[in-house]
Amino acid sequence: MATHQQYIELLCSLPHLANPFRYKRPAITRVQLQKRMTMLDQQDLHWLQKLNEAFYWGGITLHEDEVSLINKANRFLAGIPYRDIQEWLEWRMDVRTVVAAIRRRKQGEDAPAIRDNWGYGRYVRQIVNNWSSPYFKLEYHFPWLPDVVDGIETGESFKVEQILLNAVWHYYAMQKPETPYGFSAVVLYVAKWDLVDRWCKYNADRAGEHFDELVNDSLKKSMLTLKDMA
Repeated sequence: MATHQQYIELLCSLPHLANPFRYKRPAITRVQLQKRMTMLDQQDLHWLQKLNEAFYWGGITLHEDEVSLINKANRFLAGIPYRDIQEWLEWRMDVRTVVAAIRRRKQGEDAPAIRDNWGYGRYVRQIVNNWSSPYFKLEYHFPWLPDVVDGIETGESFKVEQILLNAVWHYYAMQKPETPYGFSAVVLYVAKWDLVDRWCKYNADRAGEHFDELVNDSLKKSMLTLKDMA
């Protein structure tokens, strides 16, 4: 692990991350962030790489094999020596499991068997036992769940991603590392940066799609005008 002084120097060199829903780009680019991370030692960099593979928003996809992801999570959580990081990532996996259950149910699947290796976390049994309940009786734990269910049911993927990113951002924003200037603080910063970067990309993609729609609509109108003039 890096020295306490190295963590202090690294964290003090990183700009403040503002709420991603108010700004169009991260306060620091990916390349710049990666350069700052070289202030860590090889063991820290190893754990950051494993984090990216198993937990960060951009490191997994909604279509990834759940068994593979659960196995990655188990191996990571069994090895990482920081309880605060474990708690943050267990919560992140709880969220993923709830969303996976909603998608399964929308596709018409029955409740998984308790023994099936389909989900991870504290709420797997409750989800299975309350499969027919609209929100698996988890809306108290996840107040945003009704909006996610509504977005998935109506096929509003952009809305769903926005709700989830916002929920995860606010969760991370409330967390405090056990050691203010240590590896956990670095992990929390990088996790939050990943959310900011992901939302900015969603916005850019959305803007590009909207521009294409406007161009196509304009071309169609122009062709109709030319046809009328012919």
